[in-house]
Amino acid sequence: MTKTRFDTKGIKSALSKLQFTENNFYKSITEFIWNGFDAKASIVELSYEIYQTNKDGKFRELEIKDNGSGINQKRLGKTFEPIYESEKIGDNGLEKNHSTIHGKNGVGRLTFFTFSNFAKWYTIYNEDGMNYKCEIEIDANKLNFFTGENKTLELINEKTGTTVVFSRFFRLKNPNIENDLLNNLKNEFGWFLELNKSKGYRLIINGKDLDYSDMLEDREIFTINHQSSGESFRVEYIRWAAKLKGEYSRFYYLDEKNNEVWKEYTKLNKQRDDFYHSVYINSEYFKYFNFSSKEDSPYKGLGGGRSDEIFKYLSNEIYKFLKSKRKPFLKKHSKKIVEEYKKEGGIIVDEKDPFELIQAEELDNVLQEVYVIQPKFFARSNNEQKRIFIGFLKLLLKSDEREQVLNIIASITELDSNERKELSEILKVTKLNRIIKTINLINDRYKAVEILKQLVFNKSLKANERDHLQKVVEENYWLFGEQYHLVSKDEGFQKALEEYTYLLDGEKSKPKFTGNNKTKRMDIFMCRKWKGAESIKNVIIELKRPTIILGSEELSQVHVYRETILNEPRFNSNVATWDFILIGNQFDNYIADQIENAKVHGERSLVYKVNNFKMYVKNWSDVFDEFDIAHEFLNKKLKLDKENVIGEIASAKEGIKSLKQRD
Repeated sequence: MTKTRFDTKGIKSALSKLQFTENNFYKSITEFIWNGFDAKASIVELSYEIYQTNKDGKFRELEIKDNGSGINQKRLGKTFEPIYESEKIGDNGLEKNHSTIHGKNGVGRLTFFTFSNFAKWYTIYNEDGMNYKCEIEIDANKLNFFTGENKTLELINEKTGTTVVFSRFFRLKNPNIENDLLNNLKNEFGWFLELNKSKGYRLIINGKDLDYSDMLEDREIFTINHQSSGESFRVEYIRWAAKLKGEYSRFYYLDEKNNEVWKEYTKLNKQRDDFYHSVYINSEYFKYFNFSSKEDSPYKGLGGGRSDEIFKYLSNEIYKFLKSKRKPFLKKHSKKIVEEYKKEGGIIVDEKDPFELIQAEELDNVLQEVYVIQPKFFARSNNEQKRIFIGFLKLLLKSDEREQVLNIIASITELDSNERKELSEILKVTKLNRIIKTINLINDRYKAVEILKQLVFNKSLKANERDHLQKVVEENYWLFGEQYHLVSKDEGFQKALEEYTYLLDGEKSKPKFTGNNKTKRMDIFMCRKWKGAESIKNVIIELKRPTIILGSEELSQVHVYRETILNEPRFNSNVATWDFILIGNQFDNYIADQIENAKVHGERSLVYKVNNFKMYVKNWSDVFDEFDIAHEFLNKKLKLDKENVIGEIASAKEGIKSLKQRD
């Protein structure tokens, strides 16, 4: 038995300062797992059995096994004695820029005292081409003693690795031992497993791979190409659901063999906005890249450096991408922040005063925009400061001095020119006259829907698709989605192709339609292209008069449209999707069967789905229900009198005329 230079009391005292306590028992277990990965293991297995009550619990069994390099008997003195002097850390000062070595305090193997009283190691290591087995034991009551240093080694024909078996467990005052353990393992190792997934790294828990999918809020994989050099970079972005333990938001640079060569913080790290992210960048370009500015860098002169135009271009493209991801995230998160203020009493609204409700909505918009611009302000301010700020903001928004909001915010936190411009714009668009225009717009929408309802449900009006239904829909195509562009209405494919290429590319050329059905007319053809993202959504709507019962014949017409589009290359972008919507008052059993058959895709009214093409069959009741659901929030806030937006119309022609007379 070997005695260390520290006594048990001193070791436990030092470890408790690093938060190794019974309350944080899972922190000790993660240290043992890290020891395995630090020993170059690709697989670490954790096996346990827990006895749990509604007040406390304890482990009955716990074992951690890895396929790493093992623990050399000759180095046991360094492995089990030093505190804050781990042999894992080199002297080059670059350990913070690599994930291959985690341990830094030399304490991991002594932390088991937080959940058990005894630990035994069975380790196999290689020396001079031979594998030897060694056993080490430590009692939690005597952490300054360990066995194994003087034992006779056993020559063994097994692979290297280490198994640690714990015993003599004690009760932990924790009613959720397993949940706390698993949640912390996800938080601790998710990023690391993602970093090394191509190399087969695994963390196995009771026979199953650790599932950290609930930590993955967003993932996107894309390629960045530097055209002049031909260098290509595979980029994988992940946004995490929670802050990672011991690992901030970072870039990870990997070579062509998926080896990590460097890691560093992103510029959006530590912004106090819950935008926790990891970015993995893979390229042969990093094989000999000199990330360090030190003169003694091993790669100096062999490859590129930070001053290269290629690296500057890469960094710029990735930051543009991150900002495009962060802004909508902050927009969404800002609503949560405002709701928290309301719950805390920072924003009080008289629900009975409709004018104040409108002002409250305006205040919400401004607060959300301020958060998007400078989330740090909200994190740094205490509740009293926030209440004072909100009070001033409400007064200014009610007065003619609303522009002073910019000056107040600028006095609290720095605003650059773009941030000033963004906030100035939101102040303009939230003025009360904008809200009044919104009320009129929504009122007009309800009028259009009411007219359309009468046209499709009142048989005495004898409405048909071309003269009546189509006239209403082409002027109100927002019924099928906001922010679309109308490509064509009751026009052939030749005209549709001309308008389509113009909308997407801005070209006023007249491309020749090469298909066989260029004269076929689509009732409504809409398209939407998202800025900043390669994504095009196309919608084709086929309307049928109220008396027609939709069946196989009507659906086959839509299939003809699909085949026509498939045969025209300029319609077939890799980033385009196509939705076909067939609408009528009723459909037959054939359509009902198609809808039932497509239920596996989890979409209402879907009858067909192949690749980027979908077909839906809807009756008009579905369309009106979807409108009501989409506008339910506004209707509640504005309290529109839907019953009296328009009276009964005497004829279909009168309905169309009344639409044109709307303000």
